[in-house]
Amino acid sequence: MTLYVDPVVLPPDLETLAINYLKTDLSPTPVATRLPTPDVDADTVNGFLRVEYGGGGKPNRFQYDVQCILHGYSPDEIQASQIARQAVALMSAARGQTVNDGTSNWYVVGVMGVVVPHRLTDPDVILPRFRASVTWRVAGQQWNP
Repeated sequence: MTLYVDPVVLPPDLETLAINYLKTDLSPTPVATRLPTPDVDADTVNGFLRVEYGGGGKPNRFQYDVQCILHGYSPDEIQASQIARQAVALMSAARGQTVNDGTSNWYVVGVMGVVVPHRLTDPDVILPRFRASVTWRVAGQQWNP
């Protein structure tokens, strides 16, 4: 058994947290980590929000700074922009919230590093895309290995 000087704290799964945090308020827009495989007759009327973990760091012994990259897609440029802007607005208001990842609750200590949506073409997707990012400071969770 190893004796640790600092507490052993796990970082959050930010993609799962972001999806759970955003999916209800952005409904009927789907929120996921990957775009669905397009079909010829695919219904994209509600657009799509893709969340991506953008990395992070550990600023102190108990917390993690984790960045979420938000990609708003839609056949309509205005709707793609709106999806990204709404996602940024919600993620920016998360300070003080407790978010569940499906198994645990995680406390959002603060929000920083907000980059507002900007048009950025995705070379692999024909749809217009607006990309933004938000960094959450999240309290780590004690782990006893």
